[in-house]
Amino acid sequence: MIWRPLPSQDELKKLFQYDPETGDLTWKMSLSNRAPVGFICRGLVVSIRRQHFEIARVIWKWMTGDDPDTVDHENRNHSDNRWTNLRNATFQQNLWNKGPQRNSKSGYAGVVWFRNKWWAYIDHDRIREELGSFAVKEEAVAARARREVELRGEFAVNRGVVS
Repeated sequence: MIWRPLPSQDELKKLFQYDPETGDLTWKMSLSNRAPVGFICRGLVVSIRRQHFEIARVIWKWMTGDDPDTVDHENRNHSDNRWTNLRNATFQQNLWNKGPQRNSKSGYAGVVWFRNKWWAYIDHDRIREELGSFAVKEEAVAARARREVELRGEFAVNRGVVS
């Protein structure tokens, strides 16, 4: 999606009502018959005067007045727009907050089965850092998680498995 500056906070407050507890963004004023007054915006994108905007960015500006480049969903559920789940992020930080690939044998990002061992690695600043090989998967996951927390802080995906 092409990044566009959002309408002003005042305009967004005229168009929408936002409930921080539920994450619902509701139309207060209709701009078309497709989105009547009271319609709850679902999905990832909302259209305002024929321009598409990510709903999370609209909510961020509605709440703070700031026009963010990227808004990250902390729990990685893009339809969960509760205020406690949203955070301002750079594009890179948003990429860090994604889970493992669907075909991952380990179920964790940066942990792979290779040559009869579990290997842990992390990519940072375009450099792959090998964290070692391990006989037990849990040790590889813990090594990856520790390094991830050191490098990425609150945007570390595996931060809950640090031991």
